[in-house]
Amino acid sequence: MKKLGERILPGGETLSVEYFEPAEQEAPGVVEEITNFVIQVEDLNSWTSLAESLYLKGCLRGDFCETSLDPFFLGRIEGEIVGDVGCQVARDQTELGSLGWVFTKPEQRGKGISSCLTEFAVQWFDRRGGLCMQLGTANPIAHHLYEKYGFRDYNGHVMRRLSGGAEVKKFDQHLFAASGRPVVRRAEWGDASRVAALYAAPHPWLIQDHQERLFSHPTLVTSRYFSIFPSLMLRADRSGSLYIQECPGNRLVGVAAVLPQEGECEAHIGYLDFLIRPNHLELGKELVRKVLEEAVRGGITTVLAYFASFDREKMELAEQVGLCPVATLSDHFRVGEERFDLRIHRRELE
Repeated sequence: MKKLGERILPGGETLSVEYFEPAEQEAPGVVEEITNFVIQVEDLNSWTSLAESLYLKGCLRGDFCETSLDPFFLGRIEGEIVGDVGCQVARDQTELGSLGWVFTKPEQRGKGISSCLTEFAVQWFDRRGGLCMQLGTANPIAHHLYEKYGFRDYNGHVMRRLSGGAEVKKFDQHLFAASGRPVVRRAEWGDASRVAALYAAPHPWLIQDHQERLFSHPTLVTSRYFSIFPSLMLRADRSGSLYIQECPGNRLVGVAAVLPQEGECEAHIGYLDFLIRPNHLELGKELVRKVLEEAVRGGITTVLAYFASFDREKMELAEQVGLCPVATLSDHFRVGEERFDLRIHRRELE
């Protein structure tokens, strides 16, 4: 634990700001104190998903510190924690990060505590060479707070802060650049912000991930940002597989997963889905083949995949790795005045 400074709040109280990094060998009591605070306030926030809660508790325990930096900025008044802001940055790529876990005790709200902690978090990110920090919010009050520190609307409910006045389009080109032949590897917890950025970016496919209920369309606004990756990782832990595709320079350009069905009778069935940037689609077959190979080792024998009829390139890639169409549900998807069929594909892995 490191003290970063003090601020005098409008009412005259002194807010002490501290920095905590889960990788530090702190006394168990410090971790317990932070955990109890977050759980106490988190219980009052219905927007926090189960995946986010489990991920947050893992961060505090230091479960992910080998590949991920997950610092927490704490505010104390008279020694008591009254506010918290967290960040996530991969250890091997500090230019991209996520801001979240913004909690303030209900009786302490309106004093500028979250604003102060956000300022410290943004400054920490910038000092480490950060270029882009993202977050997700549908709260108008929080939206206004983040705007004060340079965050701007990006896509749907996702806001993004770019350092040095970088342009959104140019930064996306930089982030997903084809800078060499991509490699395929197992996903790790340090990939959280990079995977979140991949799903947050505009994409021509309607379906981003059918099982996660993630869709990409100008008229659709997903209410999820950071919980996507923890949900995928936690589901993959149950005999599933989750792999990413990245270019040199840690440019994450694709994700593929085969995740098991719930229930004993259908435990042998896995659902395949993948999201790959359009400029890397030609090499995406390697990623999808790898995740299918890994699924076999986890005991999955049958793979199903759902596609929108609009997503022709996605279906073609699936067919190139052995999935075959088995059924069509007409006009299954309705997006405004548009109608799209649902195409179901299948492959036996045994």
